[in-house]
Amino acid sequence: MRIGQIAADDEFLISKTAAALINSAFGITGLIASRPNDVLTFGVGFSNVSREDVALGHTTRRLFGYRNEIRRGNTVFEVNYTATPGRWWIIQPDLQYIFDLSYNTTDPDSPAQDFGDAFLVGLMTTVAF
Repeated sequence: MRIGQIAADDEFLISKTAAALINSAFGITGLIASRPNDVLTFGVGFSNVSREDVALGHTTRRLFGYRNEIRRGNTVFEVNYTATPGRWWIIQPDLQYIFDLSYNTTDPDSPAQDFGDAFLVGLMTTVAF
């Protein structure tokens, strides 16, 4: 398990948005007897929004009358499988589901609707000679 705090830094937008991160994952090796080097991994991560960002949301709502949602945080679930078809080749498909994408931010093209959740599919490969 990895727990972290992001320090306030004017150079990075994320540090003004996310206040804390918690990530945890575990992997299972040898799930298939004939493929002892393959790894199935499950992970979950959570980040919350800083007090400053929440206060800005309330101020914006109060001063300008926007009906914006106050940003909360988001959660991601991930599963991937690392396959080694050869000593020199690794293939890693990855699936992620993110709840409250963009921390519940509304879509600027459709302010009555937030971005919602997201499902991501990825594939990474490594070739080493």
